[in-house]
Amino acid sequence: MNDTRGRLSLGGRAPWWLWLCAWGVALGVFFPTLYTFIQASEVPSFSHLVGLLFRARMGYLVLRSVLLLASVLLCSLLIAVPLAWLTTRTDMKGRAVGVLFGVLPLALPTYMMSYAYLSMGGDMGFLKSILGISMQRIHGYWGALWVLTLCNIPYLYLNLRTAFSNTDPSLEESAQALGYTHWQIFRLVILPQCWPAIWAGGLLVSLHVLGNFEAVSLMRYKTLSWELFQYRLLDRPYSAWLSLILLGLTVVILWVEAGYLRSFRVARAGRGTQRQQRTLALGPWRWVSYVFLAVYGFFAVILPVGVVLYWSFDASGVSIWSKEWSGIIDAAVCSLQSSGPAALIAMLFGVPLVYLSSRYSTWMTRMLERISYFGYSIPPVTLALGLVFFSLKWAYFLHLSLTLLVVALVLRFLAEALGPVRSALHRLSPRLEESSFALGHGHWSTFWRVILPNVYSGMFSGAVLVFLSSLKELSLNLIISPTGYSSLAMEVWDNVENAQYAEASPYALCILFFSLSFVVCLLFFYDEKHT
Repeated sequence: MNDTRGRLSLGGRAPWWLWLCAWGVALGVFFPTLYTFIQASEVPSFSHLVGLLFRARMGYLVLRSVLLLASVLLCSLLIAVPLAWLTTRTDMKGRAVGVLFGVLPLALPTYMMSYAYLSMGGDMGFLKSILGISMQRIHGYWGALWVLTLCNIPYLYLNLRTAFSNTDPSLEESAQALGYTHWQIFRLVILPQCWPAIWAGGLLVSLHVLGNFEAVSLMRYKTLSWELFQYRLLDRPYSAWLSLILLGLTVVILWVEAGYLRSFRVARAGRGTQRQQRTLALGPWRWVSYVFLAVYGFFAVILPVGVVLYWSFDASGVSIWSKEWSGIIDAAVCSLQSSGPAALIAMLFGVPLVYLSSRYSTWMTRMLERISYFGYSIPPVTLALGLVFFSLKWAYFLHLSLTLLVVALVLRFLAEALGPVRSALHRLSPRLEESSFALGHGHWSTFWRVILPNVYSGMFSGAVLVFLSSLKELSLNLIISPTGYSSLAMEVWDNVENAQYAEASPYALCILFFSLSFVVCLLFFYDEKHT
C-alpha cells in the first residue's frame, strides 16, 4: 500500500494567516522583478535599446557566459559520475573518505576557492614560500573553469549518489543474463536511470555558474554577471537589461529541465521490496580508483584548506590573529546580524507556506509555493539590483538598510528551508489535525500545538541551511549592505581583491568553520536515501 501521509488535503478554507505568509513571499519576489522591467523600460529610445542589445560586446559576454556554463557542466559531470559510482557501487576501501571529499567542497564558497588558488602563484605566493617554485597565477577562463568546477561538483555528486543507490537491480541482472559486459550495463542500463538526477544536479550547477560573479571577477574572466556587477550603479537601464538577459537565460534553463523531466519516466520492474544492488569488484582497477580519489581530494579539499591555514601566519611565522581580533569580532557580529534574522524569518514564512500547499492543496497554493523557489533561481546580483531599484523608488526608508539585506537573504534562500520542512510534514498524518479540530481547537491552536512540535527537526535543519548560506553570501552583502556594515564574506573579498592574502585568512577560517559544521550535519544526519 502506498503511504499518502502528508499529501492528504484537509479540505475547507485555509485560515487567513496562511494566505498572508504565502502572498507575502510571492509579492516579495514579484515586485523587485517587476521593477527591473520598469527600470529597463527607461531607455531613451527604441534605437538606443537595439544598439544596447545587439552591440558586439553583448554577444561577446553572452557567448563567454554560455561557454563557461557548458564547460563547468561537462567537467563537473566527468568527475562526479565516477566519484559517485566508486563510493556507492564498488568494493573500493575507504569509501567514507570519498564521500567526505565529494561533499566538503560545499564548505568552500567560490571566492574562498579562488582566494586559495590565486594566492598559490606569484613571487610572494604559497608555492614560492614553501617549495621555492615561482608559478604564474591561474586566471582567466581556465581559472574560472577550475574553481567553479571544484565548487559545483557536490551538487551533481549528491544527486548521482542517490540515483546510483536506487537503481533497479533486476534490470542489471537481465542485462547480464543477455551477455552484456559491465561497461555496457553501466552505459545502457544504469546511466539512463540516472538522467533525472543528472538533470537536477545540472540545473543547480547551471544556476550557480550563471549567477556567480565572485570567481569570474577574481579570475578576471568577463561574463554577464561580471558586467552587471561593474555597471550596477553607473548605467541603470543597461544594468536592468543585463539583469533581464540573465533572468531570461535562467528561465530557459528551468524550462528545458522541466520539459525533459515531464517526458521522462522510470519504473521499477516487479513488485515487492527492492533488492540491494550488487557491489562491483574493481580488481586491478582498484589502484586507479585510489589515484583518482586522491588527486581529486587533494585539489578540491586538502590544498585549498591547507593554503588558507598557511596564510593564517605571515611570512615571519607570527600569527596575525592577534592583529585582527577586533576586526574579526566586528565582522562576525555583522554576519550574525543578517544571517540570524534571515534564518528565523525564513522559518516564519516557510512553515506556513509548506503547510498551506500540502494540507490545502489547490492550483493556487501550489503556484504560490513554486514562486518561492523563483528567488533561488534568480541570479543574486539580479535580485539585489531589483531590490535596490525598488527601494529607491517606492521604499526609500529601506534603501541600503540591514532590513533590506535580511529581506534579500530570505527571498534568496527560502527555498532551502522548504525541503526539510516538507519532508517532516509528509511524515505527519493529517489525522492528528482532524482529531485536534474534533476536540474544539481552531486552526491557530492546532498549528501551534500539533504541527510545530512535530516538524521541529525539519525547521531546525532548514534554519541551519538558510543561516549558513546567508553567512557565505557575498553578492547581496556587497550591493545591499548598509554603511559601516562589513561581514566575514566582505572582509575576505576586500582583502583578496587587494592581494592581502594573510589578512583575509582569519575571516576565511571563520567562514570555513561554520561551513564545515553544516557539512558534518549533512554527513551524519542524512543518508543517501534522503540527501
